[in-house]
Amino acid sequence: MELTGAYYVRGHREGHEEGLEEGLQLQARQVLQRVLRRRGLALDDARQQQISRCTDLPLLEHWLDQALTARTLAEVFHPPSPG
Repeated sequence: MELTGAYYVRGHREGHEEGLEEGLQLQARQVLQRVLRRRGLALDDARQQQISRCTDLPLLEHWLDQALTARTLAEVFHPPSPG
């Protein structure tokens, strides 16, 4: 019985962490899209899908940082520098 309880707690914790990560990804996607719209950088379907499918939070955050000052979508989606 105790072993089952330990697995339950571990599974619950992992599920909570996964849900939190997904929530942060969703929020980053929404903020990125809003910033791009407000800055007049219209997304085509391909870029919209790229954002929607991205599950890499650091990459979403990079795009968001770029979106704050970029003049073009190419600048926003330029790959981050290594390191």
